[in-house]
Formats: sequence, structure tokens, C-alpha cells
Amino acid sequence: MRLPTRQFAGTLLATLMLVTMLFTSAIGVLAQDNPPPTPFIPVATQPSGGGDAAPTLDIPVVPTEATPDGSAPETGDTAPAEETPAEVEATPLPAVEQPPAQADQCPIQVQQSFDTTEQTCTDLLPGIACVGNGTVQSQPRNASETFAFAQSGDRTEFSALDSLTLQTLSSANQVWTVMQAQAPFSTRAGSGGANASLVAFGDVSLTNTGDDFDPNFLTASVLAQQGLNVRRTPDERGVVVYQLKPTDEVVVTGRTIDDQWVRIVIPNAFAGVGWAYAPYIDVPGGITELPIVAVNSEPPELEAPEFGPMQAFTLRSSQYPNCENMPDSGILIQSPDGLADALLIRINGVRIELNGAMFVQAQPSANLEIDVLEGEAVVSANGSSATANAGNAVTVLLTEDMQANGTPNVVAYDEATVNALPIRLLPRLFGIAGANGSAAPATTADSSPAEATSAPEATVCTITAVDAPKNIRSGPGVDYGTVSTLAAGESATATGQATDSFNFAWYRIESGWVRFDTVDSSMGCLDLPTVDPNAVDAAPTAEATEEAATSSLISSTLGEVCAMAEGASLGGSSNGEELALQLGGDWQATAGTTINVTVSGGLLRGEFGDYIRISTTDGAIITQSGESQTLSHTFDSDTAFILEFSAANGDIVQAGVTCGS
Repeated sequence: MRLPTRQFAGTLLATLMLVTMLFTSAIGVLAQDNPPPTPFIPVATQPSGGGDAAPTLDIPVVPTEATPDGSAPETGDTAPAEETPAEVEATPLPAVEQPPAQADQCPIQVQQSFDTTEQTCTDLLPGIACVGNGTVQSQPRNASETFAFAQSGDRTEFSALDSLTLQTLSSANQVWTVMQAQAPFSTRAGSGGANASLVAFGDVSLTNTGDDFDPNFLTASVLAQQGLNVRRTPDERGVVVYQLKPTDEVVVTGRTIDDQWVRIVIPNAFAGVGWAYAPYIDVPGGITELPIVAVNSEPPELEAPEFGPMQAFTLRSSQYPNCENMPDSGILIQSPDGLADALLIRINGVRIELNGAMFVQAQPSANLEIDVLEGEAVVSANGSSATANAGNAVTVLLTEDMQANGTPNVVAYDEATVNALPIRLLPRLFGIAGANGSAAPATTADSSPAEATSAPEATVCTITAVDAPKNIRSGPGVDYGTVSTLAAGESATATGQATDSFNFAWYRIESGWVRFDTVDSSMGCLDLPTVDPNAVDAAPTAEATEEAATSSLISSTLGEVCAMAEGASLGGSSNGEELALQLGGDWQATAGTTINVTVSGGLLRGEFGDYIRISTTDGAIITQSGESQTLSHTFDSDTAFILEFSAANGDIVQAGVTCGS
């Protein structure tokens, strides 16, 4: 019997679908015995030794099928492994915010990194930092889209940084990281700054703890033709504390909300705050350029802080105890040539005064260690100070959060530690002193011990006028007269040094003083002692020398005023209990000493009768100024006295005292 064509076709189609389903099911059952292929990820291995060899990658391991007898197939004819598929990614390492206190692994390419830094960070300008090699994480104090300080060759202002982390062991390839800077620091005398050479290397973090300072205050002019009163409060009934002359220029720091009064800095030695009537003050750009302030508003900081940005910081560094011939992480700092003063730095809350070179490292709950490599360092913490010379170290115990928790302790430094340091990156070469402080030969650029030449003992400071005669002055400054000249090619021996009002160093020789930057100086000048120019024959005449030796004006609160080049500044406010305000405590003057006094502020009270009065300690008047705000007096004999200034309740008195004619 023949089936209809349509019925036959439907039967055939059903049969084919059934066969297909059975075949697919069988394949699926067979496939369950074969695991899916597993992608591989190359694994970095660490060299077994502690040297500088680069990390290697293991040969990729590819899963293979087992042979029927269970053994692995031979590898002689194995095809080259394919690259890891792009979609398979290695898990990234977690970011390291701070370097570890100690490391079990060893960095690589250490000396090569120092070489690279020498070539990359050449011609550094003052104040500039440079990434010499490796990887750096940094944050600026002020956000900027153009800021970039992360890889070799990047440069930025050192004081513009808020934090800085050198990543060596926490970087992908563990290559040694180096950063070099001409870092601006203040000086001990506070008369100016100096750029020190700073080199950081290894695993190091620096976090800024210095104070911000904006010196860009507006300066306004006085318009009043007859002068202008400065009052204590922004009110026409406010007490007059100062008078400005026509065309005077003053620093303006704020305005009242009604724009009627301007807050100014009184232009005298005390820089007090006062208020002037706004219509008579010409403010550049208009009065609205000034912020709105009130009587009790905090006045701005007019003077630079002791420690500006990145002049104080928290340091944390790593050590590598299991790595041979490996320098510890840390920072090298060297003061500039010819600095008669000392750099002033604060690290982890520890105050350091440095004239020379030092290596600093710090670990939490351990020590801040300062190895003095050259010159001298004075270290102060928690009310105690210690002085160390080359060959010694100063240690200060730190808390877990890296702050000073002890007092300075002087010990001999570890010679193995300091001998591994890259002092060739510092501009001024010197010999590494032994742990007992003895001098060693100066190192050369190639740091080869076999070829190093012995440097002469740095005990004599010899200066030479190379190209032209140089002036010899009677004291350390251009305001002293010229007493002789040092001829071109002539040399002299210096026995001390001092600084002038511009913070220039001057060398003292037998016939007078010579400024440091006009002559060539020997290595012995690095350790030249600082001397008091008032204690030597610096004046041009014997008469002036005698006066300096015999005049004495001493305040129990300020000390010897005659030794102060610009005199003493006094200030205070009256509580109204007395007619006059006594300043400076108890005073003593020797016979022949002249005292000069000026005063601003206060109030001439009729019942007192004088702006300024000098009296004996039992109240007898020695001399008085009357209505004058200046007073000068020469003492006939050694005298004990007090200084009094007329003032009413709440009056602020500011006075200056000098010694001499």
C-alpha cells in the first residue's frame, strides 16, 4: 500500500529529528570525561639570593591530558605555549600607602638607579624636586590639573608637595626609586633661607607638617593731607594709638562690613593692629578687595612661620636586613657651601639644626636615627638637646604614629650603614668619618676604594683672591669701612665666620673680614667656627672698640640690649591699675652707656606727666620725656632702673630700646 506523499514526508522528518537528538545526547555524555582547558598566568619568581638580579618568569604550565597508563606525555615535541588570552587578567596587588618598616624581599638595580638619577636630575634649580628613577606617589598641597610627579624625569617645587611616597618593593618590578631636590629650608638665625641638597631613596614616605604662609598682603597709601589717626577700634571715639603721615604706605588686612574702616598693620617695630578711616586710605583695586573682619577677628600671620611647607615633615622608611650590600631607605640632606648659620628642619616632631650632612631614617615604634656624616647637628626633642659631630648618630624613640617619644641620645653610628650610602649624589664631597669620629679619605665619583686619594686634613681654612683684589673690611658687612685689600692671587688664613643682615657669610682673617662669595675657600672652611663680631676687634677705631667693650644695658626679660644689632622691642597692655606700664623688668646700665627709647600707643595721662620715664628701683625719677615720645639718656654711673610708659586701661604700648649714641 502506498502512503500519501505528504504523510511519508512527515514520517521521515520525525525520524531524522529523533536520530539527531540521540546523537547529541551521546556526545554530551562522552564530553563529561574531559575537563575544560584552563588558561595560565605567568608567575613571577624571586631570585634565591639577595643580589640585584631582575625577577624572572616561570615557563608557562599548560594542563595536558593524561596518557592511557596515567603518565604524562613526553615534552620533547611540545608546541610553544600560546599567549594568555586577553580576557584573563592577573589580580592586581593592593596599593601600599606607607612603606613597610622592614622588607623580606630585596630591591633590584640599586646602583643603576643612582647612575640614572645623576643623568636625569642635572641642573636642578633652587626649590625644585626631581624623580631620578623608579615610581613615586605624590600629592600637591594645592590641586592642579597640570601636576605630575610620578616617574623618572618629572620635576616640581619641593615645597608644593603635601605628601610623597617612594615605591620600591611596592612597585610592580621592585626597581630602586630615587628622588633628588634642592629643598628650601629656614636657618637657625631666622634671617633667611637656604637651599639644601636632599636625596631620598628606597621605600620612603614624607608627609608635610609645615605651616602655610601667604605673604601677598595689599599695601595702601594714606590720602589725608594732614595725616591720619589710627585707632584701637573702628569707631571715631576709639583711642588713637598711632598717627600716619601723608603718603605713608601701610599693609591693609581687612575692612568693616559697612566699608567705613580699614584694618591696618601699624608701621613700627611692633606691627600692631589698628583701624583707619577708609575714605582716607587708597586700597589698590578698591576696598572690596579686602576681607570683612571684626574687632575680635584673628589678625593674619605677618611673619613667615618657623617651619614652612615641607620644612617640617613626618618621615617613614624601610630597612632590608636580609639583603647584602643594600643601603637602608632614608634621606640624605647636606647644607649648602658657605653657610655660616645652620639649616633648621623638623622631622617627626624632632628639631634639627644642621651645618654639614646627615642621613635620616625612621620606623614606627623604633627610632628616628640621624647619622651625622659631615659637620655638626644639634637635635632637640621633648625639652632636651644633644649635639653630634661626624662619626656619631643621634637616636630618638618614636611612637607607633611616628612622633617623638623620647629624648635625643648620642651613639656611634653603624659604619656599614653609612658606607653603603650614595654620598656621590651630594654636591660637596667629603670623607666618611669612622664611628669614633676620625676622618676618612674623601670619596671620589666612582666610589672606588682602591683609587680613592687621601684628602688633606680639614683643619685650616685658607681663602684666596683668585681674579682680582678683594676688599677687607673692619667688620662682617658692607656697612663697615674698608681697611685693606687682599691682592689677586694672595691667600690668607681665616679663623672664624659670621653673617651680616643679609645672611651672607664673612670670613675673619688677621686684618679684617672678607665676604665668602668673593674668594675661593679650602675644605677646612666647612668647619670654621661661628664667632661674635662684637666680641672681636671689628670696629675701625680703638675708641669704638672700647665703647663696645664697656657699654652694657641689660633687661631682666630681654638680656643684653647692646649686643642686639637692631635693639630690643617691648610691648604690653595696661590693666588700668597704675598710671604707667612698666616694661622690660629690671634694668641695669654701666657708666657711660646711652639708652635710646621710642614709644607708640599708650596715652599721655596728665597725672603721670610723661610718655616715658626712667626711674630708680625705689621710685626716684632719673630722667623723663614729658610730651615727647622719644627719650635718650647717658648714665654717669652703674645704675639699676625701671622703664615706665604712660597708659590708660586697655592701652597697648609698643616701645623700642637701643644702646649707644
